[in-house]
Amino acid sequence: MKKQLLISLCLILPSVSFAKVDFGSLIKENTQAQKELHQGLRDNLKEARQETTKRERIVVVESKGTSYNAPTNSNLLKFEKEKSYHNHTEDLDRIATEMSGAE
Repeated sequence: MKKQLLISLCLILPSVSFAKVDFGSLIKENTQAQKELHQGLRDNLKEARQETTKRERIVVVESKGTSYNAPTNSNLLKFEKEKSYHNHTEDLDRIATEMSGAE
């Protein structure tokens, strides 16, 4: 049993000692990849902006110049509140004229 434990320790120790991680190099690689990504993105944005500014101006001209007039209801363009709430001052004016006419 002691031999098996000793053999397993002898095999595990060298593998653990070689498994060191250099975080400094990982961070450098990550920042370099990030810089390349940002540079590629900037280049793509510049190309896209240049392509959009190269557009030609398109002008559409109607040759006939005819217009169509269709009758519409006056309530069609009113808001719902304007339709449901009528002006109460008109009712008051009507009542006032009736009262003055009765005198």
